[in-house]
Amino acid sequence: MIRSPPNSGLKERSQAGDGGIFNGRRACPDRCHRHQVVTKLAPSTVGVLAAMVVEQGSVTLAVRATPKASKTALGTVMVMPDGRSALSVRVAAPPVDGAANAALIAFFSKRLGVRRSDVTIASGEASRLKLLRISGDGERIAGRIQAMIGDG
Repeated sequence: MIRSPPNSGLKERSQAGDGGIFNGRRACPDRCHRHQVVTKLAPSTVGVLAAMVVEQGSVTLAVRATPKASKTALGTVMVMPDGRSALSVRVAAPPVDGAANAALIAFFSKRLGVRRSDVTIASGEASRLKLLRISGDGERIAGRIQAMIGDG
């Protein structure tokens, strides 16, 4: 273990480079999901376009959901450790029997002004990182998503 110089901002660092730094403690060497470092950036820095794919008949949006929040609300655009971007969303419903997924679909359908049946989870039903597919005019929906991010 190598001690970092004082006032460097780093507490300790693994000599072999097998764990890196996580909140001043040595991170888990196998990089389990609890120790992944997630960078939160302002929407103007990354842009919500990095988290969505616009097609002619739909928009696919990468979302990182956090269940059991005090209220359902949008967060920021996040850059995951593997370089992918995702929009963070806090969901008030617990992750039991698909309640959080249903609340996420209801939230986006209401905020975007589309039917609930137009918002589907393309992948990630059992994980925090989800891909939402929103059917309709892709350019119009993308504009609404950007406006929604700007409003917060």
